[in-house]
Amino acid sequence: MSKLVISIIFLSFILSCSSSDKSSNVKVLKHHYIAQIQKLKNDNVKLTKYISKGEKQDTLYIDTVNWKRELSLFLESDISEKKISLYKITSFEDSSKFLFQTNSYKQDVKKLKYSLSNNDLIVNIDVHKRSGLYDFFYYLELSSKGYLIKVKQKVNMVYESKYTIEGKFRK
Repeated sequence: MSKLVISIIFLSFILSCSSSDKSSNVKVLKHHYIAQIQKLKNDNVKLTKYISKGEKQDTLYIDTVNWKRELSLFLESDISEKKISLYKITSFEDSSKFLFQTNSYKQDVKKLKYSLSNNDLIVNIDVHKRSGLYDFFYYLELSSKGYLIKVKQKVNMVYESKYTIEGKFRK
């Protein structure tokens, strides 16, 4: 399980070092994420976290949650309004559901789908980060019940890893 912890730390490092457009703070979902984080804080929601790698699984029960840090991958994987032109945007069902897709190799977020109905935000994101050193694929899912993060990472000539982190919100 120590390799899993190292993998998570490495993933966080890569995400923090990856190039991003810092000049544009306007994000597609930022205000929805902030509202979700505030609601989780106000409702004093706790977290049960399941971390799986192969046959191994750890369970963590967290009563005091730093929601901004816990949902940081979602915040970091939001699409900048400045880059919206690189995405095909499809709107469904009275404009409460949206799909953003790109074929641009320059964009890490390949697909972002979200819906907002009855103040329930549901988000699905496909991310592919690549360089000469590493290749990361991850899938993110968020709803009012919890989140799911599936990661497949490869660092050339060092290691490959697959793991899943599932967080269930509890009152």
